Amino acid sequence: MDEIRRVVVYFRTRPLEPSFSDQALKEQRAAVSHWLADNPASVVAEYSEQEIDGMPRPRLAEAVAKCKTTNARLLIARLESIGSGSSFEPRIATVSVDIAPKTIREIGHIIPCPQNALFGLSLYFPDYRGMRAVPVYLCNNADRQLENLQVTIAGITSKIESLPKVRSLTASQLEESARARDASNCFPHLPAFSSTLIDHYEPMTDGDEIMSYATTFTERNGLRRQMSALIGSGALTARFIKLV
Repeated sequence: MDEIRRVVVYFRTRPLEPSFSDQALKEQRAAVSHWLADNPASVVAEYSEQEIDGMPRPRLAEAVAKCKTTNARLLIARLESIGSGSSFEPRIATVSVDIAPKTIREIGHIIPCPQNALFGLSLYFPDYRGMRAVPVYLCNNADRQLENLQVTIAGITSKIESLPKVRSLTASQLEESARARDASNCFPHLPAFSSTLIDHYEPMTDGDEIMSYATTFTERNGLRRQMSALIGSGALTARFIKLV
């Protein structure tokens, strides 16, 4: 009988943003459980890193050392950013590394606004440097709940030859020639200081277009209001884009 593999599990938390941290840890444990169900293994030890921007990762060093002494593989529970932190890009060559599956979130999934969110409404890209599908959240960083939201997304082919990589653009700057894709989603409400998942931005395909995000909602005074933002063609270079 083949010897069962051994793994050391590495979790990440962010104590400066406890609401994000608690949710992220719950998702990581679920992801590890899914991985273990598909890849039977004995968990030798677990290490949980309390991430602080710009600081070293002592628990990661301990996890790698444990892998070496027990001939185990390192199982990383999450690569995605947590809150306003950065995504984790491990460069580990001294031990074998596995990555737990990425958490799948449906359109409409709600999370808190990160600490560094722009005031008011903005598009929020947690992993804006990613080269695969990047989650797009509508971030309501204000003290009022929005009702009856409708978000319309369109990819626009433009004749403009040169545009900044990411910024809010006005309609007068566009000469629209075709729409690559259209989507519209409705949400009953968006609580204050919360963000809801509205799209997944694909840098390899959407990056060839100008992406339009138009949002209509009801203010607490009962009036309907529309705001929008456009993403210039090319890779994302900012975590937030203000809606105007």
